[in-house]
Amino acid sequence: PEALIVINLIPSLADILFETVRENKAFRLQNTELLTALDAVRATSERAERELLEVRNVTHALSREYDLVVDENVQLSIKLAAYCNELLGHLPPLDLHMEDIQPF
Repeated sequence: PEALIVINLIPSLADILFETVRENKAFRLQNTELLTALDAVRATSERAERELLEVRNVTHALSREYDLVVDENVQLSIKLAAYCNELLGHLPPLDLHMEDIQPF
């Protein structure tokens, strides 16, 4: 009697085994697709990280260049102020008031 039960279960066990093998193949395919997608995401992330680093480096370089330009402008302003003071020191003072202007 037990042998008959086992014999009767063999077709359903074979079906279960076949279904399990088929599901495993599908899972393997999905796993491969997921790994491929993960590799693509990783590559994109690494590229974005490199580009972000490049942007940061360019920003720092521009900031240093801007600081140099500002320093240069400060120096020019100091020289211009000194030049104007020197030039104006040779001119008579301008004490002009509206009431001093003669009518036409």
